[in-house]
This record gives sequence, C-alpha cells and structure tokens, in this order.
Amino acid sequence: MLCCYCNRGSASFVLNGKAYEMGPGDFLVGFGEQVFEKCRPSEDFRGRIVLVSQEYCKESFVGLQNLWPFLLLSVAESRNSSFRSRTDLAL
Repeated sequence: MLCCYCNRGSASFVLNGKAYEMGPGDFLVGFGEQVFEKCRPSEDFRGRIVLVSQEYCKESFVGLQNLWPFLLLSVAESRNSSFRSRTDLAL
C-alpha cells in the first residue's frame, strides 16, 4: 500500500501510462500493482510518503474488507480535490 500526501510544491508522475500532477493538499492511495514512472517533484516539494507491504497489511490491519467504507468515503470527498490528470505534461 502506498500513501502520499503533498504539503507544499507539486509532483508530476506517470501512473499506469497516464500523466498526473499533485499539489498541496492532494492525497494519493495505491494498493499495489500500479506502475509509477517519471516521478518528478518540484524543488519546493514537501510531503509524506508511506509504503506498507501487502503482507503487513493483511497481518496487521483490521482487514481490507473493513477499510472499504472509509476508502469509498475518501474517494467521494476527493472529487473536489485539486488532484488532476494532466495530459499536457512533457513525457
């Protein structure tokens, strides 16, 4: 599992072949099997990144089936986020 929160600056990256950019206040959650490429943080980027193995998640957390209600709520709240797809990034 990957969690990334941007405090300041921005970061561009390609996720599964699609270009994205994240800015202050954006939060990214990934559950594995994604391919990240061309990660480029700005010089003033500040944030937090947490990586947790799937095995640790299975053994230590409540269970993914119990997390779904919280994840769905998070997705619904993030619809107004500034996290956006960028098709004009130079790849």
